[in-house]
Amino acid sequence: REVLERDTARRWADRAIACYRRYAETGASTWRERGDEYCHEACEHAALVGDHGKTVGVLQREIDQVRAVRKRTVPRSSHGRYAYTGS
Repeated sequence: REVLERDTARRWADRAIACYRRYAETGASTWRERGDEYCHEACEHAALVGDHGKTVGVLQREIDQVRAVRKRTVPRSSHGRYAYTGS
């Protein structure tokens, strides 16, 4: 069961990372929202692995690295909000 949960958590984390990267490219908030949802799913499954939070920590760090890049690269409008880029 631990292997299944670890594999499932990895798939959700990969989906979250892909969404955050897409958000960084487009600025479309739908990608950020999906990324947040997938990140939550990844953490839920990782918590069921039974390794005292090690898998949760590894996946969370990987996702957080992409989120940090996202925050620096998404264009902002002149009033401080994320700019709409037409996507």
